[in-house]
Amino acid sequence: MSIIEIRDSKAGTDAASQGPGVPLVWADGFVVWPNGLGLDTLSPTGFSFISNAHVNPPPGRILATSTTFKLMSRRVPESDRLTATFEQPFKLGPLELTLVPAGTIPGSAQLLINVKGTRILYASGVQTSVPLAAERIRIPKADLLILGQKDMPPAQLVSPRRTAERAAAWAIETSSAGFTPVFITQPLGLAQALARVLVEKGIRPRVHRHIYEVAGVYEKYGIRVEGVRRLDAKPDGWDAVILPRDLGNSPVWKSLGRTRTALVGPYTDPVRVGEFDDVFRMSNGVDRRGLVKYVAATGCRRVALSPVYADSFAKALARRSIEVYHFREPSQLSLRLEAGKKRGRK
Repeated sequence: MSIIEIRDSKAGTDAASQGPGVPLVWADGFVVWPNGLGLDTLSPTGFSFISNAHVNPPPGRILATSTTFKLMSRRVPESDRLTATFEQPFKLGPLELTLVPAGTIPGSAQLLINVKGTRILYASGVQTSVPLAAERIRIPKADLLILGQKDMPPAQLVSPRRTAERAAAWAIETSSAGFTPVFITQPLGLAQALARVLVEKGIRPRVHRHIYEVAGVYEKYGIRVEGVRRLDAKPDGWDAVILPRDLGNSPVWKSLGRTRTALVGPYTDPVRVGEFDDVFRMSNGVDRRGLVKYVAATGCRRVALSPVYADSFAKALARRSIEVYHFREPSQLSLRLEAGKKRGRK
């Protein structure tokens, strides 16, 4: 377990004059005490914030947007849901909480925590470019930024739109050659974003049942994914097919005729990539350069990083005169943030 203690960076340097700080703990996710507010934690803390529908929620009370709950389907019982609206602050003990759009998938959120004069911003994935199928991000100002991703962002990506447009051109070329273009991707997020661009380019996407159901949720919350049809017949003409990953030897493949396949996602595994005719590297979130720019846009001078981040990323932030608290497991880290200075290490 790793711990830092959050104190008001605007107060004096005398710790006694500030009273006790607010501990920030890393276990299998960040936890803000004394409330025990989990931030995308895997283990139950009693009350957890879930930033997006890709996260597996732990047992207990869950804070999220209504869209996230809908996309998570039945994974959270109704009695355990605390639904919050974007940009509507509310109190949790000494904490004032506000959910702010993160821009990755519908309902994805950052969490702004105001406690004892300090603005703490928690984010998992963020997308700073114009999203293809999500609410546009707002980047709040913060004193301390907590980056809690469980996977390291890709080193470099082109914009999701440019990647999707390249994929659409490949689909047209593949169809012209007499093959059915089949895209393999995440059923939530990337599939819907790709489908929107295919439709724009005059391609009719037929999609797996689960992808089709998710597109229906998007429509309900005002994010249109028009022209998407469920895969229930053999594709024809300018059709393209979008299927989820790990479909295995599903009978659906027999209905597709001659196919060429393309993997769409932030994947780099050479073994997996080699299974496909083409690969389009696309992500719901920013790459590492984009993440550095996001950190700068918050105006924070202190950043807490989950263990997934590489030392090179921490150094890139430090070169911008940002104090970095890089949590590691299973090592112990105990820091106090007083007047914006690191005071000790155990």
